[in-house]
Amino acid sequence: MTDLYKSKAFTWALLLIFTIAWFYMLDLRTLVPTDEGRYAEMAREMVASGDWITTRLNGIKYFEKPPLQTWMNALTFELFGMGEWQARFWTGLSGFFGIVMTAYAGYRVFNPRVGFYAGLVLASSWLWAALGHVNTLDMGLSGMMTLALCALLVAQRDNATASERRTWMLACWAGMALAVMSKGLIGLVLPGAVLVIYTVLARDWSIWQRLHLGKGLLLFFAITTPWFILVSLKNPEFPRFFFIHEHFERFLTKTHHREGPLYYFVPLLVVGLLPWLGVFVQSVVQGMKHDAAARFQPKKMLVIWAGFIFFFQHLQLQAAVLHPADLSGAGLAAGRVSGTRTAPQLDHRRQPARRAGRGRHGPDAESGDLDQGSSGDPAVSSLSTVGAGGRHRGAGRRPDEPVVLALAANPPRSGSRDSGRQRFCVQPDPDAGPRAARPLCIG
Repeated sequence: MTDLYKSKAFTWALLLIFTIAWFYMLDLRTLVPTDEGRYAEMAREMVASGDWITTRLNGIKYFEKPPLQTWMNALTFELFGMGEWQARFWTGLSGFFGIVMTAYAGYRVFNPRVGFYAGLVLASSWLWAALGHVNTLDMGLSGMMTLALCALLVAQRDNATASERRTWMLACWAGMALAVMSKGLIGLVLPGAVLVIYTVLARDWSIWQRLHLGKGLLLFFAITTPWFILVSLKNPEFPRFFFIHEHFERFLTKTHHREGPLYYFVPLLVVGLLPWLGVFVQSVVQGMKHDAAARFQPKKMLVIWAGFIFFFQHLQLQAAVLHPADLSGAGLAAGRVSGTRTAPQLDHRRQPARRAGRGRHGPDAESGDLDQGSSGDPAVSSLSTVGAGGRHRGAGRRPDEPVVLALAANPPRSGSRDSGRQRFCVQPDPDAGPRAARPLCIG
């Protein structure tokens, strides 16, 4: 059993079966409120209006989050038409990409056995797999942050060539830029904080000389700056709402009313780690051990990555410390709706607040209604699954030594608490042209 990874036939067959199952599951159910309806409708309106700069929901400007997922969903609608799997395709692709990158980084940084089991652990971790099939922003963010972390680990390994280090560090900077375009400044702040903490704990001060800061920052701003400039020129109210209200006020005040207890995420850590909870503690202990023979400490970096982002989610729930989390406490399963109920078609110009994803949105919405049902960041579990107990290539292993750091500490996502499956149809704006002729029905 422990040598299955050595069989190329088995590995490729397993990957093929998993790939078919992963993407097939994108179309197994209808879209449900609130997140899935919201982001599908935003993409539909983008396609209908032809405006790829200002995102809108029911005709109202929507500035809570950057547009990467809306762009990808709109592009999928353009290429394949509208439907459930099309609305989830970017989410599914991001989750699948995170698994592949995790396995690849485990292979390059540690050894083939670590790569195989790291990918297996992440692919079968319950919360990662679940959020990979829900149309929310969180898996898109996680996929890009996984790219940043994997690229950093591959670039900084001790035997990397100068060319490899430059290429992979640029990929790391690109991953952070795309994470910012997915869900805001946390795409830069969280990896940056992890790097600072790692530098202090590992005493690896020289890592800052290996980051290719000049070229990396140029690439980062080349990816992120154009949209921020264009949307600000078209919408002067955007900078204040996005940077102040959605970031600083969210983190430093009670404006968004997201209080909660510190222990909120602990049960979700336990559930999210299933079925790999057994190797959790041992993997953390193994990962914090210092390898005196190595300059870069990848296992320590992984533990800090997982631990800090998990702790960051706790800080967000503190009413008076940093930021009320953009979460509600119903958990992942609360967003699932069963049964059948049909609602009349709605004219979004007259009733902007009544839609598949309920609540008011846009710069004039009340803060308590902003982004209701948005979930936490499964990026915590991304490459945190690469072997904390791993050794360098060629080293022997005891059969009971943990191969992965199974820290699938995915925070919860929430959604409607309504019972009964619901079907909502949003009537398109007749002024938007012939491309908006069809309503979008959800449920």
